[in-house]
Amino acid sequence: MDHKPTREEAWKILSDHVKSPNLIAHALAVEAAMRQFARKKGADEELWSVIGLIHDVDYEEHPDEHLRHAPVMLREQGWPPWIFLLASVSRPPQVTPTNAMPNPAP
Repeated sequence: MDHKPTREEAWKILSDHVKSPNLIAHALAVEAAMRQFARKKGADEELWSVIGLIHDVDYEEHPDEHLRHAPVMLREQGWPPWIFLLASVSRPPQVTPTNAMPNPAP
């Protein structure tokens, strides 16, 4: 079974790469929203909130290449590959959401 990232791990990565108070506030707001959506859907609240917390982890350092660096950042921390997909579907231009976030975690 793949390692399931924790909030503490997500917070460490976020705080290492994001310094802007506005971006941190945004990440915390998305974390809370994702937790609520998961609760309403009967999904894994911890997983969804972690995804919300780190969804913009590479934005401050690479605004013109947003979502291209997050997989490397997360992989370097030992996060499983399926997390990259979930984190990157937070809204890249080529993806149009049509349903609830998938839960490919084992």
